Amino acid sequence: MVPRRPQQARAVATVERAVGAAVGLIEEVGAAEVRFAQVADRSGVSNGSLLHHFGSLDSLLATAEAVRYERAVSARMAAARDAVLASGDVSALRTVVERTAEAVASGAFDELRWSRLGALSFARHRPELRTLLAGTIRSLRDQLTDLLGELHAKGMLAYPVPSGAVTGFLHAHTVGRLVEDVVDDRLPPEQWVRLLTVAVRGGFGITGGAFAPVVGPDAAGTVVARPPEVAGLLSDDGVELADDEERRLFAVARERFAADGEGGVVVADVLRTAGVSNGWFVRRFHGREELVDLLHLDAYLRMRGAETAALVATFRGADDAEGVVRELVGRFVGLEEGAAWERWWDRIDLLVAARTRAGLRTVVAPPLAEQLATITDAVEDAQARGVVRDDVAAAALARFLWGIPVAIVVAAIGGIPTAELRTFTVALCSALVRDPEA
Repeated sequence: MVPRRPQQARAVATVERAVGAAVGLIEEVGAAEVRFAQVADRSGVSNGSLLHHFGSLDSLLATAEAVRYERAVSARMAAARDAVLASGDVSALRTVVERTAEAVASGAFDELRWSRLGALSFARHRPELRTLLAGTIRSLRDQLTDLLGELHAKGMLAYPVPSGAVTGFLHAHTVGRLVEDVVDDRLPPEQWVRLLTVAVRGGFGITGGAFAPVVGPDAAGTVVARPPEVAGLLSDDGVELADDEERRLFAVARERFAADGEGGVVVADVLRTAGVSNGWFVRRFHGREELVDLLHLDAYLRMRGAETAALVATFRGADDAEGVVRELVGRFVGLEEGAAWERWWDRIDLLVAARTRAGLRTVVAPPLAEQLATITDAVEDAQARGVVRDDVAAAALARFLWGIPVAIVVAAIGGIPTAELRTFTVALCSALVRDPEA
């Protein structure tokens, strides 16, 4: 008798078939023309099962686009590998890095990046989708491992670069770029090109000689500014509530939202548990969408203050480049530890929701822009004091740092060991703080 496959394995197989069918349809007719019925017909997965696993057509399409994004990145890496290894010269690698940075900064991949982020958001409360995305993350990591290993063997890299950390770096940059759409303030592409080339060339050790970080790779174990658990960063400074009824309702809704995302906020259940009427709810919140938008805003505001204070203290408090690197590494290593990293998933959900809902974007853009401006000011202060290199735009660096927690989420989903992140984090922060060739 053939044993039954575990339920989770069957669910993942179903999701893979559906996503494969959706990818094929997108490439044939375009995402705008794809319908559930077409995916069901091609994949053999029923409409009901598609709704169960994906929740909506948007979720299915975003997941399919995430797979297409992984394929596009893989193709670009393969082309870069062929170009560099054919030459066998480190100058060819530098040229590839610079051209890749220009292509990435051009915005050509923005739609696919948004789809990738949307897929991560949808996967938060759907384990079969998370498993699928974990596979795409590991696939990129494996391809990077082979490429980086060959480059190191050819003497083009100063040390064996951990591929998992590079995967995280790419996602931090992605979020840094996409947040510009929410605050409606795009930086000139050349500022992103410079940040990317500095980070990649320095962080990978693509230099004329051996790369020596500002502090040693063991700095992650001896940092001076290890922060508390992420849960400790939460504060009560969320959205402002008017009275006891609003506080009761919001307490219940916040609990449902934290556990199951937007889908967990069932108005009838929330009202019954909070003991308020539907008429009162409609007068105060004007419907479910406004409540959900406020929950997204609340989750962001509850972490914004402590996060901003930590980054500002990093740049304003250090007297030299070594101090800045130690502080940055300490904070990021602290975020990598412990199970509370899932709190940073709120950042992914916020961006995805704000992109599609104008009401949320209107209320979240001002505090988000203020936070980025505050971090930018702190970086500029450090640049003026000569403890951070001044040839990287402070605003680009601030946005990149804002995206790092999402990179930590991606690393956790893909099973990337914390140890892989640490050595690279030291080198990356070193490159962004001072010129490794100076």
